[in-house]
Amino acid sequence: MLNKKGIIIGGTGFIGYHAVKEFIKRGYDITILAKDTVENLAIPKNVQIMIADINKIEDSKVLDVFTGYDFIVYAAGADDRVIPPKPAYDFFYKENVISTQRIISIAKAAGIKKAVVLGSYFAYFNRLWADMDLSKKHPYIRSRVEQEEVCLKETEEYFQVCILELPYIFGYMEGRKSLWQPLIDYIKSPWPLFYTKGGTNMIAVEHVAEAIVGAIERGEGGAIYTVGDENVSWNELLNNIMTIMGVKKNIITVPSFILKGFMYFLALIHRIKGKESGLNPVDYVDIQTTNTFFNPREAIEVLGYKTGGLREALEKNIKGCDVSQTSNK
Repeated sequence: MLNKKGIIIGGTGFIGYHAVKEFIKRGYDITILAKDTVENLAIPKNVQIMIADINKIEDSKVLDVFTGYDFIVYAAGADDRVIPPKPAYDFFYKENVISTQRIISIAKAAGIKKAVVLGSYFAYFNRLWADMDLSKKHPYIRSRVEQEEVCLKETEEYFQVCILELPYIFGYMEGRKSLWQPLIDYIKSPWPLFYTKGGTNMIAVEHVAEAIVGAIERGEGGAIYTVGDENVSWNELLNNIMTIMGVKKNIITVPSFILKGFMYFLALIHRIKGKESGLNPVDYVDIQTTNTFFNPREAIEVLGYKTGGLREALEKNIKGCDVSQTSNK
């Protein structure tokens, strides 16, 4: 039976922070290793915190840090919001593939028994929609696919690794700016509400935390779990947010060809600045305007996380945006 002593890489990030809270609630002994400060975060007092950039620590010292722990959760890496210098693939390969592989291999050498790696549901759609060549068109998606491959290769009978592919996540994190601030600001603005067709799977962050703990407790080595909850169209999402905010606007659906034209110029601006998005802007329109829906039943059954509460999560997001705006004045 796996003991209850674990280390969370990226435990002061949005998902990692909520995972820490869920582990503590269930009686686990948790250590956070993160490069971000923890100012204004309500970290439980019995959680040990180590602030350091793990990518700048020698392997031998990381090995020393990991020794004595039973499991590890890797909640770090770079997401698709980062626009790095081109070529983007080099950046995402380093942050999401090389870094993760290094940490997982050191964890294995340290005698840790189980690892859970947080990935992206784009890897799921890369498998599902093979004809779209998502990993070839988008450096970020390629890095997530390769991240899964290198991590699962480390799985042994005595060291189990499983992957959680995560969709759109809503919720609130004390003391941090909401990831959805730009959308809330846009809805508040006097501008008409232009958006795309399509939709995606969404989940409250508390349930993602439950899934992470469930993966430690019940996840199988070598398995990939596509975690999610509700399939929601963009129109439904925007209307739900406007209802909570007390805003009334008509949603104007932008045709895909117009959106692709705009994205072409956005990509051109990136190139002029010497940058490149991990999601090719023009080709990403095909994903954005499609229903990236899936059935999360298998993950729910195996990992035992709860569902529902998306409206409450949206309310917390909006509250978080209001708080962050006030604190920045």
